[in-house]
Amino acid sequence: MTRIKYFSLTVYLIVLLAVTGCSSSINIKAGKDNTQDILLSLDLGEAVSRTILSATKGMQKMSGKETSVFSKNHIESGLKKANVKNIIVSCPSSTKLNVNGTISSSQSHDLIARNKNKLVVTLSPESLQNISKTLGEETRSFLDLFMAPVITGEKMTDEEYIDLLESVYGKEITNDIKKASIKFTMTVPDGCRQKSYKAPDGISVSATDKLVSFSYPLLRLLTLTGTETSFIQW
Repeated sequence: MTRIKYFSLTVYLIVLLAVTGCSSSINIKAGKDNTQDILLSLDLGEAVSRTILSATKGMQKMSGKETSVFSKNHIESGLKKANVKNIIVSCPSSTKLNVNGTISSSQSHDLIARNKNKLVVTLSPESLQNISKTLGEETRSFLDLFMAPVITGEKMTDEEYIDLLESVYGKEITNDIKKASIKFTMTVPDGCRQKSYKAPDGISVSATDKLVSFSYPLLRLLTLTGTETSFIQW
C-alpha cells in the first residue's frame, strides 16, 4: 500500500500537469545506494487555476469546508506514510508546486522501476487508471474536471478530446493543452556514465553521458491508448 500511496501522488501531479501551458517537469536521479531522488515541478497556469477555483467553490458549498488544490501538510504527511525520505514540499505561489523526495528500489512500481543499472519509466492507461482509483474523493474530483481519456478509459482521438474540452471550458485551456508538455529527465548515479537509453517513439531526445531528457506532449499523455516505455542504462 505504501507504493500505491506514493505513486497516487505522482499520477495526481502528472494529470494536473496536462492542463498547463507553463513549464513543468519530472526529474528522476538514480542513486548508488539503490535509491531514486525524484523532483516534480508543477505550474497549473492561470486558465486551469481559474477553472479549479470555480469548481472548488462548489465543493466548499457542498462540504461546508474549505478546499485547496495544494495542501503542503497533506502532501508531506502522505509521503511520510509512504516511507519517502528527504521530503521537501514548497508552494511558491497558488499555481505552483515543487516536491522532492527519495524512494528505495523496493518501492518501485509500474511507473518507475529500477533494475540494477537501469532506470525505467512506463506510462500506460491501465497503470494510471488503477492508481487513480486509490485517490481520495476530493483529489479525484479535481482530476475528473478534465475528463482525460487515459483516466476515464474512453477511447478518443486528440481532436475529439480537444473538441470535448473546448465545449466545456473554452479555447484558452485547450490551447494550453496543445502547446504544453512534460519534461522528463532521467539521470545516472554520480560517478557513472550513460551507456544507452530509449524514449517513446516520435519524441525528440537530448542526452549526455550523465542523463537523458525528453519533452512528452501532454495531449499525447491524456489520450494515451498503449504502453510507452523509456529508460536510461549505465
